[in-house]
Amino acid sequence: MSNADLINSLCFDYDSRYIYFEMADKQNPATWIINVITDGEDVTLGQIRYYAQWRQYGFYPNDGTVYEKNCLNDITKFVILMNEQQKKGIKPENPQTTLGVSSK
Repeated sequence: MSNADLINSLCFDYDSRYIYFEMADKQNPATWIINVITDGEDVTLGQIRYYAQWRQYGFYPNDGTVYEKNCLNDITKFVILMNEQQKKGIKPENPQTTLGVSSK
Protein backbone atom coordinates (compact mmCIF):
# COMPACT_ATOMS: atom_id res chain seq x y z
CA MET A 1 0.00 0.00 0.00
CA SER A 2 1.43 3.39 -0.95
CA ASN A 3 1.51 6.28 1.49
CA ALA A 4 -1.14 8.15 -0.49
CA ASP A 5 -3.37 5.06 -0.42
CA LEU A 6 -2.89 4.82 3.35
CA ILE A 7 -3.82 8.47 3.94
CA ASN A 8 -6.80 8.17 1.56
CA SER A 9 -7.91 5.11 3.52
CA LEU A 10 -7.64 6.97 6.83
CA CYS A 11 -9.74 9.80 5.39
CA PHE A 12 -12.35 7.45 3.93
CA ASP A 13 -12.61 5.19 6.97
CA TYR A 14 -12.79 7.95 9.59
CA ASP A 15 -16.27 7.91 11.10
CA SER A 16 -17.73 11.35 11.76
CA ARG A 17 -21.38 12.36 11.87
CA TYR A 18 -21.07 15.88 10.44
CA ILE A 19 -17.77 16.17 8.57
CA TYR A 20 -15.45 14.15 6.38
CA PHE A 21 -11.82 14.35 5.40
CA GLU A 22 -10.20 14.08 1.96
CA MET A 23 -6.76 14.67 0.55
CA ALA A 24 -6.41 18.03 -1.16
CA ASP A 25 -5.87 17.96 -4.92
CA LYS A 26 -2.57 19.81 -4.54
CA GLN A 27 -0.15 18.31 -2.00
CA ASN A 28 2.97 19.65 -0.36
CA PRO A 29 5.95 17.48 -1.41
CA ALA A 30 6.96 16.82 2.23
CA THR A 31 3.69 16.73 4.21
CA TRP A 32 0.02 15.97 3.64
CA ILE A 33 -2.80 18.48 3.16
CA ILE A 34 -6.24 17.25 4.18
CA ASN A 35 -9.49 19.11 3.47
CA VAL A 36 -12.15 19.16 6.20
CA ILE A 37 -15.60 19.22 4.58
CA THR A 38 -19.17 19.32 5.89
CA ASP A 39 -21.15 16.15 5.27
CA GLY A 40 -24.12 16.81 3.03
CA GLU A 41 -23.42 20.41 2.05
CA ASP A 42 -19.83 19.84 0.82
CA VAL A 43 -18.55 23.11 2.26
CA THR A 44 -14.82 23.16 2.97
CA LEU A 45 -14.33 24.21 6.59
CA GLY A 46 -10.55 24.34 6.45
CA GLN A 47 -7.46 22.18 6.08
CA ILE A 48 -5.25 20.02 8.22
CA ARG A 49 -1.66 20.91 7.31
CA TYR A 50 1.78 20.58 8.83
CA TYR A 51 2.94 23.54 10.93
CA ALA A 52 6.74 23.48 10.82
CA GLN A 53 7.29 25.71 13.90
CA TRP A 54 5.41 23.21 16.06
CA ARG A 55 6.68 20.16 14.12
CA GLN A 56 3.18 18.74 13.92
CA TYR A 57 -0.09 18.96 12.04
CA GLY A 58 -2.68 21.57 12.91
CA PHE A 59 -6.09 22.71 11.72
CA TYR A 60 -6.32 25.84 9.56
CA PRO A 61 -10.00 26.92 9.62
CA ASN A 62 -11.48 28.97 6.78
CA ASP A 63 -12.67 32.48 7.62
CA GLY A 64 -16.26 32.69 8.82
CA THR A 65 -16.55 29.08 9.92
CA VAL A 66 -18.03 28.12 13.29
CA TYR A 67 -17.60 24.81 15.12
CA GLU A 68 -19.38 22.95 17.87
CA LYS A 69 -17.85 20.41 20.23
CA ASN A 70 -18.50 17.26 18.15
CA CYS A 71 -16.87 18.65 15.01
CA LEU A 72 -13.94 20.03 17.01
CA ASN A 73 -13.51 16.66 18.69
CA ASP A 74 -13.47 14.86 15.32
CA ILE A 75 -10.99 17.34 13.86
CA THR A 76 -8.77 17.00 16.95
CA LYS A 77 -8.78 13.20 16.70
CA PHE A 78 -7.89 13.35 13.01
CA VAL A 79 -5.04 15.81 13.68
CA ILE A 80 -3.71 13.38 16.32
CA LEU A 81 -3.98 10.56 13.78
CA MET A 82 -2.04 12.58 11.19
CA ASN A 83 0.67 13.39 13.75
CA GLU A 84 1.00 9.68 14.51
CA GLN A 85 1.49 8.97 10.79
CA GLN A 86 4.11 11.72 10.58
CA LYS A 87 6.06 10.16 13.47
CA LYS A 88 5.94 6.80 11.64
CA GLY A 89 7.43 8.40 8.54
CA ILE A 90 4.29 8.27 6.41
CA LYS A 91 5.20 11.19 4.16
CA PRO A 92 4.57 12.00 0.50
CA GLU A 93 8.28 11.84 -0.39
CA ASN A 94 8.70 8.44 1.24
CA PRO A 95 6.50 6.10 -0.86
CA GLN A 96 8.12 2.88 0.38
CA THR A 97 6.97 3.41 3.97
CA THR A 98 3.71 1.78 4.98
CA LEU A 99 1.77 1.77 8.24
CA GLY A 100 3.56 -1.21 9.78
CA VAL A 101 7.00 -0.69 8.24
CA SER A 102 9.37 2.19 8.88
CA SER A 103 12.04 3.23 6.40
CA LYS A 104 15.76 2.88 7.11
